Formats: sequence, C-alpha cells, structure tokens
Amino acid sequence: MTTADRWGAGGGRSDADDRPVVGDQVPIAERIICVDCGDEAGLISHTDPPGMAPVGSIVAYRCRSCLERWDIEVDSDGI
Repeated sequence: MTTADRWGAGGGRSDADDRPVVGDQVPIAERIICVDCGDEAGLISHTDPPGMAPVGSIVAYRCRSCLERWDIEVDSDGI
C-alpha cells in the first residue's frame, strides 16, 4: 500500500488526525462511577471553563460513599 492509497490521492489527514491533541480542551464528566464501591464520585478539580479540561491534564474525583480519590488523566476522548 502506498502513501497515496492510505491518505488519498490528494494527501491530507485521516479521521484519527482530527482527534484532540495534548492541550486541546475536551468535555469531562461531572461524575464517574467509583471502581471500589460502585457509587458516584464527583469532580473535585476546578476546571476553566467548567466541564472542560485540556488533554493530558489530571483531574480528581472523590467518591461520596467510600471517600476514595481518583486522579484521572484526560485523554482525547475526555472522561
């Protein structure tokens, strides 16, 4: 397979290249499911703008039942 076959005759970017990269803002969840107990863990990190965080950053969640803290790296899919 040639590069032209893979990228198309005119070159360009694939769909994967349109994904956010480190530093781009992506939406993150206000709540996640705690892996330890199965209850909800709420976002405790301040984000600006609210509900968004840069790819590659770390955001923290705290479980409302077991109080476990989860530090999660934001990827290009968000959280």
